[in-house]
Amino acid sequence: MKKRVKVLATLAIAGCVALGMGAKANAKTDAYLIKDKSTGTVYEFDRQALVKSFMNYNINGSDALYDDYKRLFSKNGLYAFHDDTKKYVDYEEVKKAFMDANINNKAFSLDDFTENKGATMTTVPKIVKDVTASNGKITYSDKDTGSQGAEDALEITSIE
Repeated sequence: MKKRVKVLATLAIAGCVALGMGAKANAKTDAYLIKDKSTGTVYEFDRQALVKSFMNYNINGSDALYDDYKRLFSKNGLYAFHDDTKKYVDYEEVKKAFMDANINNKAFSLDDFTENKGATMTTVPKIVKDVTASNGKITYSDKDTGSQGAEDALEITSIE
């Protein structure tokens, strides 16, 4: 029951954030990322595909993409957002800004925040798993994030 409440609460926050998106921002949030805490693998879900999948889930009671998202999300929570400028922004940073805006009765736009205020994450792995579904089957494809990634940080070869 507690897991269900956590999932619903986080989806409610994500929904409020999504609904609060302003039209004036140039960057658009295009993906949600989840980091599996047990393996360290980061999964990227396309926002539009996930919205369609969520609608199918609510109409049909099941959808492979949303079921996979729900499975990973319920164990791990959100990790980051990606926008169409190729920028990754930490979920905790977005959550804090969202909560601060609401406490102070200010509007919040996820797209505006990721474009103008959110710091680009430096800990995103170089390769994440892009999650897609076709004919009810989930596919995980390697996606190069363009990041050095936390595990690919600078290597010191000698100190003189």
